[in-house]
Amino acid sequence: MIGTWLLLISHDIELGAALFEVVSAFSTTGLSLGATGQLSTFGRLVEIALMFWGRLGAITIVLVLLKRGPRESLVDYPEETVLVG
Repeated sequence: MIGTWLLLISHDIELGAALFEVVSAFSTTGLSLGATGQLSTFGRLVEIALMFWGRLGAITIVLVLLKRGPRESLVDYPEETVLVG
């Protein structure tokens, strides 16, 4: 919704075309109604961000952004001296 809003505010394109371009970019299908060629640098950067976000997935990006310092390991490895021979 934010991507569509940004395209509508910054460019003179119809709602349907903007929504189609945003959904196509987010789902990385590669389809276009020809509005991409009319976009400025800002509009293209919005589409690039949407393609990146859609490719990696929202959960992956949110987890990376919310990652806080080092955590305790969930796995404990056994330590023992092994006698050989």
